[in-house]
Amino acid sequence: MELNTANLLDYLAEFACNLKYEDLPEEVVREAKRRIFDSLGCLIMGARHDEAVKLVRHGMAGKEWQTQLVNGFAISMDGSYSLENAAYLNTHSIRALDWNDTYLSLEPAHPSDNIGAILALAGVCSGKELITASVLAYDIQCRFCDAFSLRKEGWDHVGYLEISSALATGKIMRLDFKKMRHAASLALRFSFLRQIRAGNSLSNAKGLSAAEAVMLGVHSVLEASWGVTGPEEILEGECGFIKQCAGEQKFEVGAFENLGSDFKLFTTHIKFFPVEYHAQSAVWSALGLREMLGGGADTEKIKEIKIISSEAAKNIIGGEQKKEVKTKESADHSIFYITAVVLADGELTLKQYDPIRFSDPKIISLMDLMTIQESPNYSRAYCFKMAPEFGVTLVCRMRNGELCVSGEHVYPKGHFANPLSDKKLKNKFGEPMDWLDFVWSLEKLNAKDLYWILRDLKV
Repeated sequence: MELNTANLLDYLAEFACNLKYEDLPEEVVREAKRRIFDSLGCLIMGARHDEAVKLVRHGMAGKEWQTQLVNGFAISMDGSYSLENAAYLNTHSIRALDWNDTYLSLEPAHPSDNIGAILALAGVCSGKELITASVLAYDIQCRFCDAFSLRKEGWDHVGYLEISSALATGKIMRLDFKKMRHAASLALRFSFLRQIRAGNSLSNAKGLSAAEAVMLGVHSVLEASWGVTGPEEILEGECGFIKQCAGEQKFEVGAFENLGSDFKLFTTHIKFFPVEYHAQSAVWSALGLREMLGGGADTEKIKEIKIISSEAAKNIIGGEQKKEVKTKESADHSIFYITAVVLADGELTLKQYDPIRFSDPKIISLMDLMTIQESPNYSRAYCFKMAPEFGVTLVCRMRNGELCVSGEHVYPKGHFANPLSDKKLKNKFGEPMDWLDFVWSLEKLNAKDLYWILRDLKV
């Protein structure tokens, strides 16, 4: 069968139905476990976030969260939830701190957002099924990211999360091919505006959009399971997804070839620091520059700091408006704030996002000294498909004329070309995560055992 936009959903639904744990190479299973471990760590840390606490309090009190046709499981939260709302709460906790993994192509994404939806099915989902569904979701979402850019046309990448989470949870719920195809079609009805996570001051909506996307994806699966049919030509139709969201771009259907053999999981990046991925290298460069400056950044002695990076980093996190930091969401998407606070503190942890730091005179003074410049070499290297580089160099000119240049960082720790060891992954959260060690033997757990282990996880 020659793959085209008219039969793509059939192809994806068939792949989702047929993929088996036994089809997965050993190294794919290992990497899936690492992503699941990382996602659970992000979930535990994210569930402590003020924004998540608000949602849980509402969830505990609001009856609408507990009205259900299918039980859902929200990790670390007591109470009874619908499947959609459990997926929402899990995914929001994973996403809240912007610490979960990243895939960067024509469109960026955070594919571990899918894991929050899959975890909502704990109780009917064995360890092997969790691994298989996660691999499936990564492959679907990342290949859509390879097909065309949503952000270029003003749409947000979570538009792809809806269909990947639908296919992954549909697999756990054992939908047949016909219903799986309808679930995929139903999931593509919704789109999210890029403005949710763009502009001067980012809001809580940045972290909520992924949760809302999986909520819609899971709801589409439930509708399909009840016999609801989806629009036949939702992808390729005259008023369909591609025409509305791709603009003049070509939809690269070839991105979906080699499903089941060329797994996208291997080309996702784990974040070492809780910050937007393009700033990961900036943290390392700032740590190196700080050491060169004698373990601190004295604004009285610094004349200017030039950040040299790629066009992508400059456009996404380096606009002049990014110096106006008012929220955690805008702080973790500002290369200026991140560089300044690391120069000042010598670290980047959740402490650096205390709102009091956003008005710290020292941080503001450091940001005022900064400019950002695109390096054509970094921009070209950023587009290397085999191993994209995220180059950052800091050039600091002192008032006495001395020039300090940080080391060049292109593959930050966690990049698939510079992977974290299992030990460093476990320690990235700054506290012991021994209670997540069950993940390394996940394939041995049946649905009941997995449910009780997850139920006992506490924030």
